Amino acid sequence: MSMLDPHDHERAAQAAREAWQEMNRAGGRRLWSDWLVIGAGLMALRAEAMAIAGTDRPRGKTYNAVMSALLAKHRLNTISETPRRYLLKIMEHLPEVERWRARQKDPDGLNHPTYVWQRSAPSGRKGRRGQRQRKATLAEQRGIELADMLARLGELEEELRGKQAEIDRLKAKQVIGSRCR
Repeated sequence: MSMLDPHDHERAAQAAREAWQEMNRAGGRRLWSDWLVIGAGLMALRAEAMAIAGTDRPRGKTYNAVMSALLAKHRLNTISETPRRYLLKIMEHLPEVERWRARQKDPDGLNHPTYVWQRSAPSGRKGRRGQRQRKATLAEQRGIELADMLARLGELEEELRGKQAEIDRLKAKQVIGSRCR
C-alpha cells in the first residue's frame, strides 16, 4: 500500500476526525457515508504507519506503535478496535461490500462496520452461516477421525492381547522345559 500525498493524507485524516466527532456528538448521525470517510482516513493512517515502520504489511511491533501514535494524534484512537479492524477490512473489499449492501432490503439501515462485515461475504469469505457450516464440517471430520482412531485402538488392543497370549505360551513352554531338565 503506498502512502498518499501528504496533503491528501492530512485531508483524509482530518475528514475522518470530523466524521468521528460528529458521530460522537449528542444526537450525532451515524451514516454509512461517515463510516466510509473514517475508513478512508484509517487507510491513509495505515499507509503512513507502514511507510514509517518500513513494512509492507500492517503488522508487527513497530507498525502497531506507529499506528497507535497516529490514531492518537488524529484523535481517532477512541474508535474501538473491533469496528476499526472491520472498517479497514471493508475498505479493502469496498466494491464487494457495496454490492452486497445494495442488494439488501434496507441498505441505509446497515451502518455499523462490525454488523456489515459480519453479514457480508466479500472475497469468498463466509458470513456467520458459513462459519457455523465450517464448524459443523470440522466437528464431523473430527468425529470421523475419532471413530477411525477408536477402531484402530480396538485393533491394536486385540493385537496386544494376541501378543500377550503368545508371550504367556512361550513363558509356559520355558517353565515346562526347565522343569524337564
